[in-house]
Amino acid sequence: MDDVSSSRSPDASEPGLEELRERPRFGVHETQSTPVIATARWVRSRRGQTRRGSAQREAEASGLWRHPGIHEGPSRSCRVMVSEGNGADGRTCEGTRTRQFQVAFVVDAGAELVDIAGPWGVFEYATSETTGHSPFVLSLVAESSEPLVLSGGMRVVPDRTFAECGQPDIVVVPAMASEANDELLSWLRLVHRTALVTMSVCNGAFVIAAAGLLDGRTATCHHGGYGAMRAMFPAVSVQRGVRWVDHGDVATAGGLTSGTDLALRVVDRLLGPGAAERAARDLEYIGEGWRDPSVNAAFSAVPEAPPGREIDPICEYAVDPASAISASWGGREFYFCGEWCRDLFLKAPDRITAGR
Repeated sequence: MDDVSSSRSPDASEPGLEELRERPRFGVHETQSTPVIATARWVRSRRGQTRRGSAQREAEASGLWRHPGIHEGPSRSCRVMVSEGNGADGRTCEGTRTRQFQVAFVVDAGAELVDIAGPWGVFEYATSETTGHSPFVLSLVAESSEPLVLSGGMRVVPDRTFAECGQPDIVVVPAMASEANDELLSWLRLVHRTALVTMSVCNGAFVIAAAGLLDGRTATCHHGGYGAMRAMFPAVSVQRGVRWVDHGDVATAGGLTSGTDLALRVVDRLLGPGAAERAARDLEYIGEGWRDPSVNAAFSAVPEAPPGREIDPICEYAVDPASAISASWGGREFYFCGEWCRDLFLKAPDRITAGR
């Protein structure tokens, strides 16, 4: 396993294209079947000079987003600005720091605002040490370009539809208010083939799990979703009590603000630890979760019920057994906050009760 504290000195050049895709530098790294929490400490930081705006305008003016030859596969190399003196395929590697990363934030009516705003801010404030600009070009993508209302009432207008989006380098999937439809799931499967990373925030993990991107993997989500994830997706091994889990091409963050930490880890992977430090400093973000995913350890154990209450085995909320609905299984009585949790439990009671 690579040591994420990095043997690269602070002044070393950025990693090459293949290294960006092949060597995950953020999250819970998998060593065979045993997850190992990787931590690191960096002290070097420098205030970024220029925010995202100019880089976004330059990329859109150049038509980079739709350029058919910039993101070529099958390897998941980063998208970069085309300039004279590049290699035969028109892409820069070690020598140039002007690469651009297209970041697509999936939105739908009722999507969780915090899941979007946290990573968006990180990518906006992250700057290249060489250029002083953010290399991340941010867009909202949706099934249609019609205005949407996110959680809390914020109204947004998607920049592009799925059909118009092209091949993003980073895909961010927040928690959704409704079940993902076939168009979204098909689009996720398609762009995941060439993206550097598809990342979910909070219960956005349910969406990428429904697309099959987490099959055979460990993953995390909001702590209130552990039971539902286990019941709904038997091919996914749910990791409790971690801030994020990484598999290189796909990564999942815990609840809500965990997305900020996972985004900082993505910045570290692509631009190096100094860029992540600068972004955190400029955002005045003092959380340690982006360095150490074990800060979510408070959610590692199933919560204990207060006196006179029972824990719903799906959502893990405390309920009053006198008024809660219940179901019997394995000689035990289980109590639920509502029919949805009860019905989901009854579909896979063995998986839900394993280890409880």
